[in-house]
Amino acid sequence: MTREETRILDPLLRHVRMLAPEWWKELKYQTQFGPEYTDFPYFPAALEFDALARNAIMHLNEDRKNILVQQWQSRHRIIKFESEQEIFEQYGSMLLGYIVETATWAGTRSYFES
Repeated sequence: MTREETRILDPLLRHVRMLAPEWWKELKYQTQFGPEYTDFPYFPAALEFDALARNAIMHLNEDRKNILVQQWQSRHRIIKFESEQEIFEQYGSMLLGYIVETATWAGTRSYFES
Protein backbone atom coordinates (compact mmCIF):
# COMPACT_ATOMS: atom_id res chain seq x y z
CA MET A 1 0.00 0.00 0.00
CA THR A 2 1.09 3.53 -0.65
CA ARG A 3 1.35 6.06 2.16
CA GLU A 4 -1.75 7.78 0.86
CA GLU A 5 -3.71 4.52 0.82
CA THR A 6 -2.54 3.76 4.35
CA ARG A 7 -3.52 7.27 5.49
CA ILE A 8 -7.06 6.63 4.27
CA LEU A 9 -7.36 2.98 5.37
CA ASP A 10 -5.92 3.38 8.90
CA PRO A 11 -8.94 5.25 10.32
CA LEU A 12 -11.26 2.76 8.62
CA LEU A 13 -9.42 -0.13 10.26
CA ARG A 14 -9.85 1.46 13.68
CA HIS A 15 -13.51 2.22 13.00
CA VAL A 16 -14.30 -1.32 11.82
CA ARG A 17 -12.41 -2.81 14.77
CA MET A 18 -14.48 -0.70 17.18
CA LEU A 19 -17.73 -1.85 15.56
CA ALA A 20 -17.00 -5.49 16.41
CA PRO A 21 -14.75 -5.70 19.48
CA GLU A 22 -15.72 -9.31 20.25
CA TRP A 23 -14.78 -10.40 16.72
CA TRP A 24 -11.54 -8.40 16.95
CA LYS A 25 -10.59 -10.32 20.07
CA GLU A 26 -11.52 -13.61 18.38
CA LEU A 27 -9.54 -12.73 15.26
CA LYS A 28 -6.45 -11.92 17.33
CA TYR A 29 -6.84 -15.28 19.08
CA GLN A 30 -7.31 -17.18 15.82
CA THR A 31 -4.23 -15.60 14.26
CA GLN A 32 -2.18 -17.01 17.12
CA PHE A 33 -3.85 -20.39 17.73
CA GLY A 34 -5.94 -21.21 14.62
CA PRO A 35 -8.04 -22.35 12.93
CA GLU A 36 -6.51 -21.19 9.69
CA TYR A 37 -7.92 -21.83 6.23
CA THR A 38 -6.03 -21.93 2.97
CA ASP A 39 -8.43 -19.45 1.34
CA PHE A 40 -8.45 -15.69 1.92
CA PRO A 41 -9.14 -14.23 4.47
CA TYR A 42 -7.62 -17.30 6.22
CA PHE A 43 -9.46 -17.04 9.54
CA PRO A 44 -13.18 -17.61 10.27
CA ALA A 45 -13.40 -14.50 12.46
CA ALA A 46 -12.12 -12.38 9.57
CA LEU A 47 -15.26 -13.21 7.63
CA GLU A 48 -17.17 -11.15 10.18
CA PHE A 49 -15.17 -8.11 9.08
CA ASP A 50 -15.69 -8.58 5.33
CA ALA A 51 -18.99 -6.70 5.00
CA LEU A 52 -17.85 -4.06 7.51
CA ALA A 53 -14.68 -3.41 5.51
CA ARG A 54 -16.49 -3.14 2.19
CA ASN A 55 -19.16 -0.91 3.73
CA ALA A 56 -16.50 1.37 5.24
CA ILE A 57 -14.91 1.87 1.83
CA MET A 58 -18.24 2.62 0.18
CA HIS A 59 -19.10 5.22 2.84
CA LEU A 60 -15.93 7.26 2.37
CA ASN A 61 -16.49 10.80 1.21
CA GLU A 62 -16.03 11.52 -2.50
CA ASP A 63 -12.65 13.21 -2.02
CA ARG A 64 -11.16 10.15 -0.35
CA LYS A 65 -12.72 7.84 -2.92
CA ASN A 66 -11.19 9.93 -5.69
CA ILE A 67 -7.80 9.72 -4.01
CA LEU A 68 -8.09 5.94 -3.81
CA VAL A 69 -9.00 5.73 -7.50
CA GLN A 70 -6.01 7.94 -8.37
CA GLN A 71 -3.72 5.84 -6.18
CA TRP A 72 -4.96 2.64 -7.79
CA GLN A 73 -4.47 3.96 -11.29
CA SER A 74 -1.08 5.56 -10.57
CA ARG A 75 0.67 2.30 -9.72
CA HIS A 76 1.40 -0.77 -11.75
CA ARG A 77 -1.09 -3.37 -10.52
CA ILE A 78 -1.34 -7.01 -11.44
CA ILE A 79 -5.10 -6.61 -11.74
CA LYS A 80 -6.47 -3.81 -13.91
CA PHE A 81 -9.96 -2.54 -13.16
CA GLU A 82 -11.91 -0.20 -15.40
CA SER A 83 -14.74 0.85 -13.12
CA GLU A 84 -14.50 2.71 -9.86
CA GLN A 85 -16.86 0.18 -8.27
CA GLU A 86 -14.38 -2.62 -8.98
CA ILE A 87 -11.57 -0.53 -7.51
CA PHE A 88 -13.61 0.11 -4.35
CA GLU A 89 -14.39 -3.59 -4.01
CA GLN A 90 -10.68 -4.34 -4.28
CA TYR A 91 -9.95 -1.77 -1.58
CA GLY A 92 -12.53 -3.53 0.60
CA SER A 93 -10.50 -6.72 0.20
CA MET A 94 -7.29 -4.83 0.87
CA LEU A 95 -8.80 -3.39 4.05
CA LEU A 96 -9.83 -6.88 5.15
CA GLY A 97 -6.27 -8.11 4.56
CA TYR A 98 -4.98 -5.12 6.52
CA ILE A 99 -7.34 -5.99 9.39
CA VAL A 100 -6.01 -9.58 9.47
CA GLU A 101 -2.40 -8.37 9.30
CA THR A 102 -2.98 -5.91 12.15
CA ALA A 103 -4.81 -8.54 14.23
CA THR A 104 -1.88 -10.92 13.76
CA TRP A 105 0.54 -8.29 15.01
CA ALA A 106 -1.76 -7.28 17.88
CA GLY A 107 -2.30 -10.93 18.81
CA THR A 108 1.41 -11.37 19.49
CA ARG A 109 1.12 -8.70 22.17
CA SER A 110 -2.10 -10.01 23.72
CA TYR A 111 -2.57 -12.22 26.73
CA PHE A 112 -5.08 -14.98 26.18
CA GLU A 113 -6.41 -16.87 29.20
CA SER A 114 -6.40 -20.63 28.85
